[in-house]
Amino acid sequence: YMGKIFTIKNMHNEIRVYSAKNAKINSRELETLKKRELENLLVPAVVDTGKKMFFSYDTTGYTSLYVYLKKGIKKKEFLNTVYSFININAQIKEKFMQSGNLIMDLNYIFINNKTGNISYIYVPVTYANNKDNTFEYLKNLPFDCVFDRSETHEYVSQYINYFVNVINFSI
Repeated sequence: YMGKIFTIKNMHNEIRVYSAKNAKINSRELETLKKRELENLLVPAVVDTGKKMFFSYDTTGYTSLYVYLKKGIKKKEFLNTVYSFININAQIKEKFMQSGNLIMDLNYIFINNKTGNISYIYVPVTYANNKDNTFEYLKNLPFDCVFDRSETHEYVSQYINYFVNVINFSI
């Protein structure tokens, strides 16, 4: 995952997020994460090597949502994924955090192997123009899923049709 803003490296049970050189840590957001005020956000450790600074997220005991969604999910699992994302988005806005700092790449969204809870990486830095990709994420989600063959899939068509026909989108 390479963006203008973040460079992400997967280091086996650790995700490292390097931010742009001009980025400043948002200490209020970092404290919010450390206090676990948003339980579905992974808490970063700030690592400063002297040359580079990065955020480290421990993903021990988690599977990426990308892998999870390929296993053949049922309607309930799909809807839980959608609701989880909508809920975390609403919580971020309630805390006056920037939704553009939420990493919305399925390789970097994680599901807890024991609890089934979905956790996200949020990068607590300040920027001017982060794009909110919520609509695109939700619109494309079914195309990254393998659906269980034992169920009917009319809900997937209804879901896709909603995003094709929507004019004004708001969570």
